[in-house]
Amino acid sequence: MNGNRRRFLAEALSIDAWHQPFRTDSGSSAVYVDITFHEGRIGGSNDDMPFTFKITLKRALLTINLEHPLKLDRATIARGIPSNESDLTALLRARAKTKQSHESKGRMEAAGFSAALADGQNNGTTDQSRERLEVVQSIPKILVTPRPGSSSMYSWDLLPSYEEFLDGQPWHPSEEARFHIKGLTKTSAIDPSVRVTLTCALEDIGISDFTPKKAGIIEKLRLKAQNEMSEAAAIQYLKLTLRDAELEVGNLDNKFSDLKIAEIFAWSE
Repeated sequence: MNGNRRRFLAEALSIDAWHQPFRTDSGSSAVYVDITFHEGRIGGSNDDMPFTFKITLKRALLTINLEHPLKLDRATIARGIPSNESDLTALLRARAKTKQSHESKGRMEAAGFSAALADGQNNGTTDQSRERLEVVQSIPKILVTPRPGSSSMYSWDLLPSYEEFLDGQPWHPSEEARFHIKGLTKTSAIDPSVRVTLTCALEDIGISDFTPKKAGIIEKLRLKAQNEMSEAAAIQYLKLTLRDAELEVGNLDNKFSDLKIAEIFAWSE
């Protein structure tokens, strides 16, 4: 695939998308998205960069846009993990509670997340308690919250549960379609596009572990002021990385500025 079809921040994620062949009858075609998040290191291949640094994603928004005349089949939309809305609400509350504890005591862990979730689910019947226990025992690493859009667009908010950043896959890519699409007619001259984008705010990008390439400047980089300068330089380098991928950079002086970190077009099976 050429760069015009696949543009993404490869240091922190990999992404692919495809759909079943379009149908011109009353049937529909499934759309699949394969995403894997990981911790990445930037700057190693650039000789002009005096240090390397790690980046992670703390949150991201996946959006699928359909070109006219395609429309999504709302009955087929993947609502999230878990699909039960009350369970998802419980998971989000447990995450908030665990995050507060993390800020005061240290690293977030699955055990603490499980405890927070269980504490909020003590009331109810035996059957309900058993169901809640199953939720605790199968905590997803990534919480997927649906964000409805129009008839031709839908989004999902991706948030880590007990981890500090997004890591791994939010769903099974080939078994869990994001939704099905329909609406193509026999009069359509060309196949309309299915565009997949991933965005986040600047504050959702974690920048850490500044490592100088020359040991002689380690002591200097330990100074707080110079660490702040290093972070500013890292942000500017990240800006160049996104531009090289032909992605929209946004205003990096504003931590709430939205950055497009991936844009690809789904291909037909």
